[in-house]
Amino acid sequence: MIPKLTPELSEALHSNGNQPTPVVDPADNQVYFLVTQSTLDKARQTEDEDAIRDGIADMEAGRHYSVDEAKAQLQQRQRDRLAR
Repeated sequence: MIPKLTPELSEALHSNGNQPTPVVDPADNQVYFLVTQSTLDKARQTEDEDAIRDGIADMEAGRHYSVDEAKAQLQQRQRDRLAR
């Protein structure tokens, strides 16, 4: 289920341009950010490009990892990003 924006949230989102729009969950006061799909896609593409550049640099420097080591490292990076 994809919830619909309230008129108040829609107005805030549109008045904020392409910038992430902060919203607060009243249940726990956690702050979330609304972004457009294109903004999210660009962020993901940037992360992918960064990972590819890192991989090429590692390969050129002679740093190699097993598949299991690479998966563990990727999972840790994802946890670190979510913790921010």
